[in-house]
Amino acid sequence: MDQRYYKAERGYRLADLAPQWQAKLPVYCDQRMAEALPLWLNAEMNALQRTLEQAIWAEEREAAVAAIQHVQGLRQVLSWSGRTLKRSATKELRTALETLRLAIWELAKNAAQLEDSSWSAECAKWQQNSTLASALLNASRALYELPWPEVEEASSHVGRALLRHWLPDDLARRFEQASAINNWPDLHEAIVQMLVITRYAQAADRKSGWIKTAVATRLVLTGMLECYLFDEEPNADDLNLMASEFRHLITA
Repeated sequence: MDQRYYKAERGYRLADLAPQWQAKLPVYCDQRMAEALPLWLNAEMNALQRTLEQAIWAEEREAAVAAIQHVQGLRQVLSWSGRTLKRSATKELRTALETLRLAIWELAKNAAQLEDSSWSAECAKWQQNSTLASALLNASRALYELPWPEVEEASSHVGRALLRHWLPDDLARRFEQASAINNWPDLHEAIVQMLVITRYAQAADRKSGWIKTAVATRLVLTGMLECYLFDEEPNADDLNLMASEFRHLITA
């Protein structure tokens, strides 16, 4: 098989364009945050565990990339829970998630770059990786021990949290600011963060015009994530062009 075709075919799978087995997020715009948080966090943790199993034990490359979004999803939701969960209560979970994030990025990079024989050997090593196993256990325990608050009528809604982070013009501005850094490794975190936000927007509001824009946005962002994983670093002109095209897409 032509090497360019092989990389392109793998890239489409890693870019999350193939059908996904993951269950839909149990999140709706009119839910109270106090009610949604346990469901939301547990759904992301279950998906993270499942994708890691699929990546390491079934050697599914796209699952390794999906795991990036789930670990970032857990971190993202925690950053929105400040009025519902005290930051001190989530410290242990946040620490474990940071360890997981670093490990999973390495796993995903290997999934994108290694040939099949090398990838199989890499998966065997990850099956014995004590750092990954400990961080996953610590995160699961910390999540289980979180002090879930009572649901109050005055508590904020999921939709408000999403709107604060998914307003199209604001999202485009954040991407442009990240592109201006002219540092592709620093930009990947912003790309994954926006991927998570658009996935939540798509899941939470199934009736409005968010869905069409969120789907289109995810296609663009997953292509950019694939570019990072293959180490095809764009220059400053490429970054500026991507930022311009991203603003045109999301504000159209």
